[in-house]
Amino acid sequence: MTFTDLIHQPYDVFLFDAYGVLVNSSGAIPGAAAALDRVRAAGRNYFVLTNDASRTPLAASLFYQKCGLQIQPSQIVTAGLAIEAALREIRNLNGLSRSLVMGTADTVAMVQNAGHQIIEIDAHADFDVLVIGDDSGFDLLVSLNAIISALHR
Repeated sequence: MTFTDLIHQPYDVFLFDAYGVLVNSSGAIPGAAAALDRVRAAGRNYFVLTNDASRTPLAASLFYQKCGLQIQPSQIVTAGLAIEAALREIRNLNGLSRSLVMGTADTVAMVQNAGHQIIEIDAHADFDVLVIGDDSGFDLLVSLNAIISALHR
């Protein structure tokens, strides 16, 4: 079945993986923008799924748009959204809300959006939850050393 055949099937929604399907480290994958245009032209909805927890849907949308892909924040489902939902549940069920965050400023914002207090990474930190969202935005080795020391303490 060709892509043309696929978009004319009676599907309500198309799901695209982000990395390796629409974008890679060089930007948009050749043909990605045209594929999204064809899905839109066929009157079909689409969403982009990504395991990226380092960007909010808004930040991801801005990145995709810089790559020439017309993807709105409301069309993006990120791993960060799962982080927010899980952390809300932890806070609501168990009252746990002091969180250390390994990740970007967007990852920190997602944790804060879930109602969690951000605790600075420190060997003496007193925290309930450790969120590992990405390996950028902080000094990885120093942070791991402090977290291991805090856990041991």
